[in-house]
Amino acid sequence: GQVLPLVLIDVADYTHVPNGPATLLVGHRANIFIDEKEDTPGLVLQAKAEMQGGLKERITEMLGIARQACEKLEQEPVWEQGSGHFDLQNFEFVSNDRLLLPNTDEGANEILPVLQSLGQVERIANDPRERLTIRVSGIS
Repeated sequence: GQVLPLVLIDVADYTHVPNGPATLLVGHRANIFIDEKEDTPGLVLQAKAEMQGGLKERITEMLGIARQACEKLEQEPVWEQGSGHFDLQNFEFVSNDRLLLPNTDEGANEILPVLQSLGQVERIANDPRERLTIRVSGIS
């Protein structure tokens, strides 16, 4: 059966790149990056294709896919040899679309209510030259 609700088309191993992602799964709608920079493994889900629905529905869908990916990875025999567990109670939202959600108070105010419905939020940077990044913690 299908493991994730994504069509994956390629995989790349980047363990040789310092401070880079360990593995990249390339998909049509999204890419999944696995990083091992911290003590806790991390997973980045980067949506690429236009998604249907409102902001809350799109974020909820991506979080669901990310959670599924983490759970599936942790069940792999290779993973069980000491890679640790993903932290499913915390995540960072990063807007790659600076036109839709710029790193301004207006951009933050558009996404904050959606993220606050999921957990406690903290805006990471206020520099408009950087991507809008908000840390969400305490997710159940």
